[in-house]
Amino acid sequence: MITTKNNVGTPRILVRISYADRLALTEKTIITEDGRAISLCLRNVTREMAQADRWDLSVRVGRVEAIMPGCGNIQVGDLAILDYVVDGDSDDQGENDSSTAENVLMEDRDKLVSVPCVTRLHQEPIYVTSYGQWVRDPQTQKPIKFIVTGETNRLVAQRGDHIDMSLVLGVIRGTQLLPNPAYVFAAYEEQEYSSIFKQDGETYYELHDTTHIVRKVLFADPATGLRPGDTIHAIYDSNIEVTILDQIFEVIPFCDILAVDKGFQG
Repeated sequence: MITTKNNVGTPRILVRISYADRLALTEKTIITEDGRAISLCLRNVTREMAQADRWDLSVRVGRVEAIMPGCGNIQVGDLAILDYVVDGDSDDQGENDSSTAENVLMEDRDKLVSVPCVTRLHQEPIYVTSYGQWVRDPQTQKPIKFIVTGETNRLVAQRGDHIDMSLVLGVIRGTQLLPNPAYVFAAYEEQEYSSIFKQDGETYYELHDTTHIVRKVLFADPATGLRPGDTIHAIYDSNIEVTILDQIFEVIPFCDILAVDKGFQG
């Protein structure tokens, strides 16, 4: 669902991320020749590890337990496809590094997360009309007063620019994949590199100098006007890779699509 209301209470869903799914990312069970089951630790997850590494070990699906009004077509029992920050930004104690996955609870070792499920857009252009600096408390360094030192009229957001994006990319209901209207599921394509080189034992990749990507639509909400087979041109690096049932998709925000080549509709 996409909304243009700058409401404070953003509609959310309560998602259960199972302990078994989270454990499968870091541990693997093997059966020995004598029939014994042994658990192997594939990778330790620590609070000190890089954020990118934690996101790489995040669960991307969760069962919808409850919904707030205004969540569109999402239903209790759906399997929600999640942005990686939902599980990657929070630890087992419910602490998190940002507001993206706030309200985290633990129940029977499962993680219950309250996830925003709408994309909010600016209704009107936003301009900065003045600039200045904050005066801070000398002891606490907390800002206490803003002093205007000049005036300007700089555009910072166009009408239709997103305020924040839904962290629910879509849902799986039975055998159907239903994308969130704010996103389009496209066919995965390997990254093209202009060069690959090694230095001091590290491998470095340089991407082709490009400003946009071209992808084939696989799934899109009818409200977007897109259909499977359409070709979309989108802002470079706007795509999110998601693996579902061993199939890799590229999920692209609808607001980052620059142009569409309509496929044969039959």
